[in-house]
Amino acid sequence: QLHSLKQEKTKKITDDVADFDDHVIITKSENRNVVIISEKEFQSWKETLYLLSTEANRKNLDEYLDQLNGINLRNL
Repeated sequence: QLHSLKQEKTKKITDDVADFDDHVIITKSENRNVVIISEKEFQSWKETLYLLSTEANRKNLDEYLDQLNGINLRNL
């Protein structure tokens, strides 16, 4: 019965994470904490890390953002 209760709590936590793109931090002893995030959020983090992984990519993104900031959105 304890196992069933743990499964229900785990299901609720993981459903909430997935449904609301939220995260849960599980604190453990000796600062060995764990974070649960949705797969969608994980993929987003991976993409961001990839895009920022090289100086050339960061420079291109900065230039693109500068261009976007200079656009008058009312005229689009």
